[in-house]
Amino acid sequence: MRPDFGPGIKERFEFASTVSVEAKQNADAFRREARAKIDELFQSSALIVVPTTPFAAPLLSASAEELDRKRYQMIRTFLLASFFGLPQISIPLAKAPGAPLAISLIGPRWSDRTLLDAARRLAL
Repeated sequence: MRPDFGPGIKERFEFASTVSVEAKQNADAFRREARAKIDELFQSSALIVVPTTPFAAPLLSASAEELDRKRYQMIRTFLLASFFGLPQISIPLAKAPGAPLAISLIGPRWSDRTLLDAARRLAL
């Protein structure tokens, strides 16, 4: 049985199925090297603060095309944590007119508890 994915998701799975073993191995090697460099840059108590998205959150009334376009734009802010295997937490900002806004905290690898503590302090 094949799941029925929504727009944009199906295409990404189809593309992923075309990646060769060699390309996957090369990408894994690149990621290992890049993660080692990022780990060297982080101090044990360092945090990176970034906008959760480069714009206000998309509205539920947005079209599928707009959501897909914004999804690709958001990859830039999500990529740092997900690609390098770093913990990230998003903190909503005080309510403002229009769509919600949030900031994200990104911490060094294995700093999940420290990151949660920092988020709790900021959210109070």
